[in-house]
Amino acid sequence: MIPADVKIRKEAKANENLKQQQLDGHLKEMPKKERVIAYTHQLFRSVAIEWLIATSQGDKVTGDINLTCDAWQASNTDGYFATTTHWIETAEGGG
Repeated sequence: MIPADVKIRKEAKANENLKQQQLDGHLKEMPKKERVIAYTHQLFRSVAIEWLIATSQGDKVTGDINLTCDAWQASNTDGYFATTTHWIETAEGGG
């Protein structure tokens, strides 16, 4: 009785493995994520200027402002976006 039962279970398992010819039955509906606005240089610049004004740094920064950014994704789900801003001050008095 036990050898027959083992044989039936092995055959059932083999038949089950043959059934997966497509992924459709195994796919899951993912919850909708927040809509992300595409990056544009103009949008990035306007947000950086907004931040300078909101943090009362607009009148302290003179000269050239440089913005850099980097974006990456971890584990195919978590997205990251980092920014760095630096500037070269214009010396007063021409020196």
